Amino acid sequence: MHNIFIVSLVCLATHAEPEPQKAMEPPRFVQPVNALQVVEGSQAVFETTVAGQPLPEVAWFREGHQIQHSDEFQVLRDGNKCLLVIKEVFPEDSGVFTCRISNPGGVAECSAELFVEGEFVLRQMHVVLVVTYLVRMEFVSLLSNMSTITL
Repeated sequence: MHNIFIVSLVCLATHAEPEPQKAMEPPRFVQPVNALQVVEGSQAVFETTVAGQPLPEVAWFREGHQIQHSDEFQVLRDGNKCLLVIKEVFPEDSGVFTCRISNPGGVAECSAELFVEGEFVLRQMHVVLVVTYLVRMEFVSLLSNMSTITL
């Protein structure tokens, strides 16, 4: 006796549609970098939000010189949010900082100035405020001692 086996094979091929390519979009700043005015010895944080397709590469510059990530300068990124953190600023850090973004669609730049106030400037501001306050108090005292003149 012979056993006869009938085997039927079914082959299915699936053809996945290719993902539509996203249109290339040149880089742009959604939120530009803003100027900062900070006190000597404090931290300065430049922040920007970028867009583009593909998401742009980011580079930071100070006075035209590229900033590398280090203990002093932290170049950070979370998706489309980009930060430059300067851990401790000094008056010599003042200057123009530029964020340059690029992708195959182009290049964009946004710049802002960092103003670092040294202790001397802060002392001068304090003296001006104290003198202004004292002059004002003297003026108010003088006015309160004057008699009213009627014609």
